[in-house]
Amino acid sequence: MDVNVAVQLFSRGFRYIGRYLTRVPGGLDKALTPEEVGILLIAGFKIFPIYQESFNKATDFNKSAGKEDAVKAVNAALSLGFKQDTILYFAVDCDMTEDQIFTYALPYFEGIHEVLENSNYYKAGVYGARNTCRKIQDAYPGTKCFVSDMSTGYSGNLGYRMPENWAFEQYHEVAGYPIAGTSFDLDYDMASENAEGVSSVDSVPVVSSYKPPYNPSEDGLRTDKPTIRILDLLPAIAWLEERYYDFYNITEPTDEEKRICGRVICDYLSQYAYNDLKWQYIAPKDDHFIRHINIDHAKNEHVITLRPYIYTTVEKGQGDDLERTVRPQLVKDGHLGLFELPHLAIVIRCYLMSPVPGDWAAWAGDFASVVNEIYVNGKENGFLAWAVENVGESEPDAASVLDARQFNYYDLIADLDGYAIRELLRTTPSLSECLQVYYGDASKYDKRYQYFKEILGFRNWEQAAISAKILDYFYSDGNKWLRDMFSADFKKNPGCVEAAAIALSYNILYWAEYTGVFTPQ
Repeated sequence: MDVNVAVQLFSRGFRYIGRYLTRVPGGLDKALTPEEVGILLIAGFKIFPIYQESFNKATDFNKSAGKEDAVKAVNAALSLGFKQDTILYFAVDCDMTEDQIFTYALPYFEGIHEVLENSNYYKAGVYGARNTCRKIQDAYPGTKCFVSDMSTGYSGNLGYRMPENWAFEQYHEVAGYPIAGTSFDLDYDMASENAEGVSSVDSVPVVSSYKPPYNPSEDGLRTDKPTIRILDLLPAIAWLEERYYDFYNITEPTDEEKRICGRVICDYLSQYAYNDLKWQYIAPKDDHFIRHINIDHAKNEHVITLRPYIYTTVEKGQGDDLERTVRPQLVKDGHLGLFELPHLAIVIRCYLMSPVPGDWAAWAGDFASVVNEIYVNGKENGFLAWAVENVGESEPDAASVLDARQFNYYDLIADLDGYAIRELLRTTPSLSECLQVYYGDASKYDKRYQYFKEILGFRNWEQAAISAKILDYFYSDGNKWLRDMFSADFKKNPGCVEAAAIALSYNILYWAEYTGVFTPQ
């Protein structure tokens, strides 16, 4: 919709406008865009968002579809900047009998409410025939209704009173409505005293113009400390493997013993950075071997070489100064990859063996940790704007709790590389050999963002699809106890999980295209 159409519609007395949140697959692209939101709000309209894709028969509706649609709707609404408590109208645009409403429509809305109650950000409304709206309203009191009274042949409109809490009534369609030198089909809707609409939005970035907060090829190294190629540390890691076999009197290690050795080497490399109570549970370490190296080989050249790249400490603050975590020196792959060796090690270790799924020691744990950070820092300018500006940022060498970024560039690199190296360990059980294979081949580490497609299982390189898969994973029933462990207060931070998912999907999409994993169509 252009400016002239919006202005003339407003001058003709229209005050509310309903628009679709997403594109109908295989149909016309009616999805509202950020540019159109700006045009409509400047013209004076209030917007009520509608979610409807291809459902046109009762059997299309079920709880699983409701959850999937709610995730898509939330993703689209956040991407348009719609604020907390905005009502999203989910369409049941078919003529259901009363039995069908109970069998199909109510489970559909059960799925919708499950997602929306988790995020605690948007509210669910219903678009449908009178009886459908009334039954949804009975199940979920207070639900606002957009009534499809224009469908006069629907049995669900015949003989039924209007629902108590109706907000909009669709009552007449004009085909080819002429205005401002163009024409389109227009539905007349009546607004009641219950009507609400979006009158202002948060500022949000557009995916097509997104650039990550940190790109080492453009921004350079943001560290005052020396960095080293990981291949230059392989002799020290291979030496640790030899000491492990000597320590446990293993002369001809089996493949499984080699993998156990790799896990214990990862314990050694992550001993300083990951040693609090949570990590003692997630990744219990082989203290015998670690003490053996730290005591009996403290002055060995390989131990001395590794130390600055694994040692993490905390500087106590003085006065009002906060304590700061001093990070180890960064390791690089020779191109875009910069990461901390302890982070890589803990990811590999937990993918090999941990009481929690490896993803939660990697990207999923980092994702959960950033949710509260978004809530704390994004209140002023909007959660999504802050998330997009900070997920994938670099982090200073010494960071206080205010400076730290829970899902920074270095973390993302280590999370993906850890996953890839775990996969290599299935066939090449030696850790040092896997590191050589991976970091000795630029076609592997340069295209590391391809691994997100394997991890998340999305089909196409599209922002909405990636974001939806991230939310599916986070909100899945099987991950409830992990959510509580890593992000206990996420329900107190409404909208932040969704903002984190969108920001991460922007970052994934950018880097996958930048590194040639895919070419946009």
